[in-house]
Amino acid sequence: MKWSTLYISQNVLLPCFAYAAVLLPTAKIIYIGGIEKQLLIPPRLVDIKMVRLFDTKSFTCSTKQTTGANIVSRAGHAAILTQNDINTWEWSIPKIPQKDAPPSLTLHSATIFENYMIISFGLIVSQLSQQGAAALDNIYILDIRNYTWITVATINNLESIPVPINPSLSTPTLIIVVTSVAA
Repeated sequence: MKWSTLYISQNVLLPCFAYAAVLLPTAKIIYIGGIEKQLLIPPRLVDIKMVRLFDTKSFTCSTKQTTGANIVSRAGHAAILTQNDINTWEWSIPKIPQKDAPPSLTLHSATIFENYMIISFGLIVSQLSQQGAAALDNIYILDIRNYTWITVATINNLESIPVPINPSLSTPTLIIVVTSVAA
C-alpha cells in the first residue's frame, strides 16, 4: 500500500470538521453536516439538507439535495448505513420511544452490528456548558427493527440474524444518530 496525495481541482469541498462520514456501496463517501471553516470567515454549520459526496473511483466531489423531514443542521453527530433504500435521498424521523434512551450525546461513535446500532462514548449535550464535561464510557444499543433501546435485562435475549452481504439483494439506508448538538 502506498500513500499519495490527491489533486482535485474541480468542485472541491470546503474544509470541514465534526461531520458524519459514511462509505456507500457505490464507493462514494457521503459527508453529512459538520462545520465549514474558511480563512478569514467565521465557521458555519453545513446545511444538512445538502449532503456532500466524494467518489473514490473518479476522485470527484459533488453535492446532493435531500428532501423530507426538516432536520436541523448539526455537528458532532454520527451516521450508520443499514440495508434499506438510499436512492430517495429523503430524510425521515422514526418514532423512537424515550424509555431507556441515552441522554443527548455529541462527539460519540455509532456502528451497526446485525440488527443493532451501537452508540458509544461521547459527551452529554446538557453538560457541555459546564467546565470539564467528562467523556462517557457508556455503550447504548438500539434495535433498528423496531426502534427500541436494549437494556441490560434484555441483552442476553438478543437474537442473531445475519445481515445480507450481497448488495444486489438489498439496498442500504443511512441513519443519522440524532443525539447530537448543533454548534
